[in-house]
Amino acid sequence: MHMHICMPTNDYYSVLGVAITATPGEIRSAYLKLAFQHHPDRNKGSSEAEEKFKVVAEAYEALGDAEKRANYDRHGTVKPQATRTQTYRDPFSGFDPFVGFGRNKQKLVTEAELEDMVRNIDGEGLLKVCADLHQYNQIRISAGTKLLELVSDVGNLLIIIQRPGLHVDTMGKTIEKLLGIIPNLENPNELMKILNADIGENRLGFITGGILPIEIKVAAEKKLIKVIEKSESVLNLDALLSIATNTLCYGDKLRITMGMKAIKQAGENVDELERILNATRYTHRLGMISLLPAEVEEAAGKKLAEAIKNKKDPSFDFNWLISFATSQNYGNELRIAAGMKAIMQAGKDIYKIMAVRNADIDEFGRDGMLPMEVVVAAEKKIKKIIKKADSMLSTDELTELSTHQHLRDDIRILAGMKAIQKAGKDLDKLTKIFEADRKRHTWGNLPAVVMATVQKKRNEIRAQSTLENRIAKLDDRRTDKPLGFKKPETCSISPKKIRKNRNR
Repeated sequence: MHMHICMPTNDYYSVLGVAITATPGEIRSAYLKLAFQHHPDRNKGSSEAEEKFKVVAEAYEALGDAEKRANYDRHGTVKPQATRTQTYRDPFSGFDPFVGFGRNKQKLVTEAELEDMVRNIDGEGLLKVCADLHQYNQIRISAGTKLLELVSDVGNLLIIIQRPGLHVDTMGKTIEKLLGIIPNLENPNELMKILNADIGENRLGFITGGILPIEIKVAAEKKLIKVIEKSESVLNLDALLSIATNTLCYGDKLRITMGMKAIKQAGENVDELERILNATRYTHRLGMISLLPAEVEEAAGKKLAEAIKNKKDPSFDFNWLISFATSQNYGNELRIAAGMKAIMQAGKDIYKIMAVRNADIDEFGRDGMLPMEVVVAAEKKIKKIIKKADSMLSTDELTELSTHQHLRDDIRILAGMKAIQKAGKDLDKLTKIFEADRKRHTWGNLPAVVMATVQKKRNEIRAQSTLENRIAKLDDRRTDKPLGFKKPETCSISPKKIRKNRNR
């Protein structure tokens, strides 16, 4: 039975429960409170509530407008006079606290139309109604329920959950349905589809996460970790590394799992291990920063170090090994393995071994680029080669080693003494060693012991040479030959004739 509530036209203030002196804000506040209480959506099938709602709307129609309120206060009526049906309008056409901002009654959907959409399997239409803020809540909820009855695959559920304006009831049911599906998924691609749905771009164009509800993301990551751990090979190296290095969109546990799986798949392949280790490094003002989890980086470094040690064929590029040994971005174990391998590949080539040793010196002439173990091994091999210098190194090469300021003193002394020994009594070679003490207008490049030895030997050779010259001169004086004259020729005149000539 329809109940009509009669209200005197001069009692609008009583209808809203405000004083005659109430401000426009107080009138609007009272109106919204009563409208909320008697709204038809909250009182389904109640004709009394609907009639009260119309009376409240009529009161606000009169008092909400300044001109109409002034006429009402002055004359006790609103001019021009109008019937209730003429003055009634939906009070929430501008603001509806239940379903959104404004409702266009020409676009309202009925239950019958929803049933038609279900029969036609019109999922897009149902989703549109469910996300339409202009529809009644009950219609939106009904549309969401019917839509979820039609949809069971992960892809469509993700489309629903990401739809802007989705009713909170439908959102909750969609999350519940996804949480029921995720534990049964064994395909990593399906799980990755869920996780990738959480990634998007912000207004500045940067990649960011947080689009999906957190419980969906956590459940998908947990399940993917289990699938990855028990499977042999489910994703390629690029896919594994893309997850392991994405610090914004994935959790640490998933990133570590993916990184460890990538290392396992790489095996003893040096190129792939290096690729994992260098994955997504970028230059920072403090140096190179890796986006890999620390646990993955450490494990990859150890595995690469083992691969370098165990690989017996000399297939590594010498410069590649030195670059690893001198890089401060890798672990000490990997740097030592690369340096030792470089020394082993150098063999007895003094120039390559010196290249390893010189790699320890930075551009400013300071030591410390190589691990100490590599420096010690390189110097030990240099010393071993110098001891066999009779057949391997020239005097000039030994002299150069002796003047190397970054080698240990015992090696420099050994090289200098070997150079002196090899020079023998060759004064030119000894002089060349002596002059090597002076480089670029500075003295003291040779060790003091070597300098003193070569100087002493030069003096001995010069003294010996002077003594030999003097002895030679003395020997010449002791002979019967006139010094500086030739032997006189034999005379053909007889002695008797000579005496006769003298007497004359």
